[in-house]
Amino acid sequence: MAPSPLGAMLARVQGALPGNFVPILATVVVSLLTLVLIAHVIEDHMSKGGADTFYPSVANTRVLSYKLLTGALSKGSKWKKDVQKENFHLCDRVLSAQLSLLPHTEHVVDMSRVCELPSSAPSPRVHLPFVYPAVLMVYPNCLLFTKPEYPFPAIGSVHVFNRTVIHRPLSVEEEYAALLKVDPVVKPAKKGTEVTFISTLRDKTGAVVWSNASTFLVLHKRLQTMTPTVKPDRELQPPTTTAPVVNTTWSLPANMGRQYAAVAKDNNPIHTSALAAKAFGFPGVIMHGMYFIVRAAAECQAVVEKSNGLGKLGYPVEVRAKFVRPVVLPHKVGFKVTPIVATEGSKGGSGAAPRALRYEVLNKAGKIAVEGEFSYRG
Repeated sequence: MAPSPLGAMLARVQGALPGNFVPILATVVVSLLTLVLIAHVIEDHMSKGGADTFYPSVANTRVLSYKLLTGALSKGSKWKKDVQKENFHLCDRVLSAQLSLLPHTEHVVDMSRVCELPSSAPSPRVHLPFVYPAVLMVYPNCLLFTKPEYPFPAIGSVHVFNRTVIHRPLSVEEEYAALLKVDPVVKPAKKGTEVTFISTLRDKTGAVVWSNASTFLVLHKRLQTMTPTVKPDRELQPPTTTAPVVNTTWSLPANMGRQYAAVAKDNNPIHTSALAAKAFGFPGVIMHGMYFIVRAAAECQAVVEKSNGLGKLGYPVEVRAKFVRPVVLPHKVGFKVTPIVATEGSKGGSGAAPRALRYEVLNKAGKIAVEGEFSYRG
C-alpha cells in the first residue's frame, strides 16, 4: 500500500533530521512545560500573599520576566489599530493596585550604597531618598503590564520621562498606603503612543506625601492623521548662569547594571546581558535610567543643603527627568548641576520663592543622556 502524501512528507522530513533530533525536541518541550508549571506555582503563591510586592524574591522576578516575554508575544498586533481610534482609553479601575509599603531599612541602605549617594545626604536609616519609592514601584508596575486588560507589549516600551513630587521627608520606619494605576488617557507621540503609570503614597492620616508618574513610549507606526500631543510639562527651564555648582564624573563599571539590578530587582536583560542588549539593537549593556534619577536627586539635595546661596530646602520638592540617550557600560559619565534663579514676584503662598536646579548626565561624547530639574521652595 502506497503511503499517503502526508506520510511521505513526514518520512522525508524525518530522514533529513539528525538521529538525536527527537530526544532533543522532547527535552526542549519538557523544559518549557516545566518552566510554565513553575511559573504557575509561583504565581499562585504570589496571589495568596506569599510574596512581598515591593521586595520580590529572585524567583518572582524571573517569573515576571517570563510573563513579560510571553505576554508580549500573545498580545498580537490588534492594539496598533485600536490605539489610533479617537475614543481609545484604558480601564484604570482594572489596571490598578492598592498595597501597603513598609520600607526595609537594610534595602534602603543597600540602594544608597549601590547608587553612591553623597555622604552628606540624609541617613538612609532615617529618611528615604527622594526617588527611592519609585524604584520599588517598578516591579508592581510590571505586574500591571502583564494583565490581559493592558493591551501593549512590554517589549518595545521605552521609559522616556519621570516626575516625582515629595511633599515632606519620608521616614524609614513609617508605613504607607500605596496606590498604583495606569492613566486611562494615552497620548499620541511622534514614534508611537505614550502611557503613564501613576503611583502615590499616603500616610496614616490619608494625606498624600509622595507621588510619581513614569511615562513609557510604546513604539509603533502612527497614522498620518494623528497629531502628537504637546507636552508643556516636559519643557525644562534653561539655566540662568553658565557656572555649574557641580561639575564631576561618575565611573560606571561594566557590571554596574548587575549591581543595581541585584538590589532594585529590575532584571531587564538589556541591563545585565550584552547578548540580550545587542538582540534589542543596543551596542552593549545599558544602564538603568532610574539609577541616574536616584543619584541626581540626592546630589541636588546635598548641593542645596550645603550651599548658602541657594536658599533652604523647602517642600514640596519636585524631581523631573527626561531620558535622551542610553548609557552603554562601562562608561564614565559627566554630571553637572546648574542653578535656575527664581524670578522676582514668583513667591507662593508660603512666602518662599520657588527655586530650581538643572542637572545633566553627559556621555563620553559630551552629549546629554539624561536631563532634568530639581525644584523646591527656598
